[in-house]
Amino acid sequence: PRFLDDVAPNGTRVHWSPYTRRVAPGRLVGDSGFWDAYRTVYPWLTLAHGRVLGDILEGWLNAGDEGGGFLAQWASPGDLGFNNMGVMTLSDVTFADAVVKGVGGFSAERAFRLMARHAFSVEETRRGRGKQLGAMLAHGYIPGKQDLAVSTSLNSYVADFAIARAAEALCARGTLANETCPPRARGMASLAAELDARAAKYPVLFDADGGEPSFQPKDTEGFFARQPMREWGLAYSEGGPHQFRFYVPFDVPGLARLYKGRLCDAIDEGLTRPFDGTSMRGYRSEIHELLEAKHLGAMGFGQLSHNNQPTHHMLYVMLTAPDPPGAPPGACAAKARVWIDRVLRRLYTVRGYAGDEDNGEMAAWYLTSVIGLYALRLGTQELVLGSPQFAQVTIRLGRGRTLVVRRREVKGLAGLRRVLWQPQDGPSDTVLVLNGTATTISFDTV
Repeated sequence: PRFLDDVAPNGTRVHWSPYTRRVAPGRLVGDSGFWDAYRTVYPWLTLAHGRVLGDILEGWLNAGDEGGGFLAQWASPGDLGFNNMGVMTLSDVTFADAVVKGVGGFSAERAFRLMARHAFSVEETRRGRGKQLGAMLAHGYIPGKQDLAVSTSLNSYVADFAIARAAEALCARGTLANETCPPRARGMASLAAELDARAAKYPVLFDADGGEPSFQPKDTEGFFARQPMREWGLAYSEGGPHQFRFYVPFDVPGLARLYKGRLCDAIDEGLTRPFDGTSMRGYRSEIHELLEAKHLGAMGFGQLSHNNQPTHHMLYVMLTAPDPPGAPPGACAAKARVWIDRVLRRLYTVRGYAGDEDNGEMAAWYLTSVIGLYALRLGTQELVLGSPQFAQVTIRLGRGRTLVVRRREVKGLAGLRRVLWQPQDGPSDTVLVLNGTATTISFDTV
């Protein structure tokens, strides 16, 4: 995003607010969309530029406060900052992830108040969830085959899961009011448990019986209004059912159960299936994302559609998916790393990127992937170990701490799944999970 503040004569930061049309103290940012950036750009900033990220988040908090308590999901001063282009309040995921990972430089309490208002207010506004939240609370999903209903529902589950983790983290630190932390007044479930229950409803949109298993739209009566797999638009944003088949990055084990233990096979089949997305119902013209996806399909990447952010997580879901029945241990992870290597080698070249570089989403995916640390379950301390492309990478985390990623060819590396992130002011240890066995090592020797 773009910083919109300046330095006053006394050395403090001030900005002119497009929301209030007044000069106000502090940071302000704009000209960025969370739909594009939340999955890769902000996790990259968390990893490599935590101090800058803190300033950015403080600027977003000022935008939310000055914008009536809700944050525009694609804020642009030319639109008075009220533009809400996007599918769900994915800023919640960015703030929650920063809270859990201990990013400094912004108020975690203010951030939580903003997240909570997004998560629980049905007030009609261009910047919050409004009637979409009302539908989610009534049905567990947004009904209908129009208005990006499936994409928005899936993003709601992702956001609620992340906010729940932030609530747990702040309660554990003792920085939230008692009524927010368990047990709540009159025996009500904790806020985190309430959000977790909402996030856990994602299977309601999974249609395992109407053809190829996928997340599909439903009507208000709970019946599927199935959209053809090749058809883009309508219930899906910048994609179709193929691109949203594995859109539960926060619960890969649960997703695997929906696929009856063959999640890895389903992803692999999609990667090798000829791309056939041609319909554009719901769009006024053939969008560039579809044209780019067709080109990648012709290059042998099937339905991956790596040209745009809705599928950026797909190969890392594959990497952490259970092995298919009868496969040797680590087979799925090894196959995912082959695909990650292929994407890095063929789709990021001196000629450019493979597609839609909105807000830095493609560059950030590349950077996290070549280093080999990908944030799949945003809102947690986990970083998935991917396929490091260099013998050694050193990242300066700030506060005198560094992270060194070394690539060594070790037998059984396919079983190496994830690394747990520790806050910058926390312990200097982390945990690697190797073939199911936890091994504690020093953070700077990862």
